[in-house]
Amino acid sequence: VLRKTNSIIVGAIPMKILSGAQFESSNLDIIVPASEESTLKVLMTLTFDYKFKEAKPVFGTNRTIKTMHTFIRDAHTVNLWIASTENAVVPLMLSHSTVIMNYISAWGIFCAYPKLTLAHRSLINQYIGDEQERNGKEAYQRLTGDYREYAARGISYGIDANKWTHSPHKCHVSAYCTHTIRSLYDSDALFIRFPGQTPRRECLYGSIRYDDKHTVIWSLGGSFCGNPGSYHRAFSDGKRIYVNVSQFHSTT
Repeated sequence: VLRKTNSIIVGAIPMKILSGAQFESSNLDIIVPASEESTLKVLMTLTFDYKFKEAKPVFGTNRTIKTMHTFIRDAHTVNLWIASTENAVVPLMLSHSTVIMNYISAWGIFCAYPKLTLAHRSLINQYIGDEQERNGKEAYQRLTGDYREYAARGISYGIDANKWTHSPHKCHVSAYCTHTIRSLYDSDALFIRFPGQTPRRECLYGSIRYDDKHTVIWSLGGSFCGNPGSYHRAFSDGKRIYVNVSQFHSTT
């Protein structure tokens, strides 16, 4: 299903697998590209026998997500987050914190900030937080509620990597600097390929991490390191990729 619809599983499930956090969750969160919304909704109802419950608008400034559709079956809930883009990973990299920048694709499990996530640590995406606060009380309360929920699961939060001493921090260079531009295929991410997925020589690091047409670049947001008066805006951008000379190259 994930391969057919180019969807990814996000939220508590990949975080629990990666971090070993001890908590229960009966919810499954999936981001689906705009063009595959109808296909996945049909599969949910006709193939997997889930019943549609409701559709809700998405609060905040992540305009790469249009709506959330909830499906239920017995005690289980599936939330479909409908992307406004053709790349399901783009909205994920505009999340409120790094601890949830993980996903399960048809090819394997991806973690954007493994040295933090595996140690139960998370950077806050300050741009998202500030924008949520400006958007009103309800949106900001939802955001702070998310922080409290993950803190209750043992996650330690910080606004920059200097809070922890596990890794030297060089601004705009270190993977854990909030202003470093990251890529889906950079060497600082962790990707665990599923058994049976044959490595492909034409792919960077031997395996497709989302699909064979798209990659993503992103950066977190907040004040520049050592210069709190200057502000950096978070971004996430999908790129098309093509195979050439045994490497992936991106093009706009």
